[in-house]
Amino acid sequence: MRKLHKHDPEIISRIQHNMRSVIDFINRHENKQKNTMNLPNANRTMDLLPKSIEKKIPPLYAQENKGNETIVYLKLFLPCGDWTWFITEYDPKEKIAFGKTFSNMCPDGELGYISLTELAELLHNKVAIERDKFFKPTKLIHCTNPCT
Repeated sequence: MRKLHKHDPEIISRIQHNMRSVIDFINRHENKQKNTMNLPNANRTMDLLPKSIEKKIPPLYAQENKGNETIVYLKLFLPCGDWTWFITEYDPKEKIAFGKTFSNMCPDGELGYISLTELAELLHNKVAIERDKFFKPTKLIHCTNPCT
């Protein structure tokens, strides 16, 4: 059996190869994260804001004076509760959205800012926030409390 020495070219070559593999893996992972919103819900089964929808949502304040004519682009909800979020504007850098929230505490709805990062991390009775995959952009006036 050959005795290995720390300056052995074969060992150095293997270490360099392994380091390149690790660096390649990290780069691929980072690039994948850059290309996606990376807001899966807390149980990691659904992407709350796919790029295809994110591109359509206007920036914060873009629909500020439209009132009920404001367009809603995204509907998020808690399947086992009575919380629903209708998203009208979004800041991708801060992951902050603006929209109307309906809940048992506010059945008439309330306009305000929403942290999508916090929503993505939220679990209620082991159930995570989900995106309504069948929701089509619509005017805010048509978005009512689904629990009433």
